[in-house]
Amino acid sequence: MTTQHTPGRLYIRTNRHPNTDGTPWGWVDLYEPGSMLQASPEGMQVTWSRGQKSEANARRLVACWNACDGITTERLEEIDKPLLMHLTGADRRAARMVQERRELLEALRPIAERGEISAKIITAARAAIAKVEAGK
Repeated sequence: MTTQHTPGRLYIRTNRHPNTDGTPWGWVDLYEPGSMLQASPEGMQVTWSRGQKSEANARRLVACWNACDGITTERLEEIDKPLLMHLTGADRRAARMVQERRELLEALRPIAERGEISAKIITAARAAIAKVEAGK
């Protein structure tokens, strides 16, 4: 599907006047609280009412929408597990790459800085390179 969603960040609003039974209600829309615009374009508006659980659900919708800004809907639909698992995996991969970089620098620095080449340095350099290549 190629239809684009409505772009922009979402904001949660709470109506100043509660429901007739006294429970709060509000809506989620594209305009920052305090702006003069009161209605979203293209009918982009989600209302919530009847208490804390509904408001919590609206807040979660806003947080997820805003956190996924820049990721296509199709990409989000392709992800077969929670986004956090993907992000956690990316964090682990980044940490591994930083460690591998340190090890490569440590192994190659004597060669680059002092022109030292010994069996011990060559072994360390080969080990660091092999570790990086195995992590592909």
